[in-house]
Amino acid sequence: MQGAKHCPWCIYDGQGFRVAFALILAAQAAITFLPGRLAGKYRFALALAAFPLIGAVVAAIYGWVSHYWS
Repeated sequence: MQGAKHCPWCIYDGQGFRVAFALILAAQAAITFLPGRLAGKYRFALALAAFPLIGAVVAAIYGWVSHYWS
């Protein structure tokens, strides 16, 4: 819709989504595949937690840069 605000992930022709997606995948891959002594169930929980945390950070940065809330 013209004139309606789009979410911070969608502005800039979807660049926010692509950045968030790449960062989430990179974090989840690092948590899952990097060597360490963490048990599998904890790695899984951290990988799941990476999605909302990184997504929210990217959305907040894009929202702040675009003055979404003002």
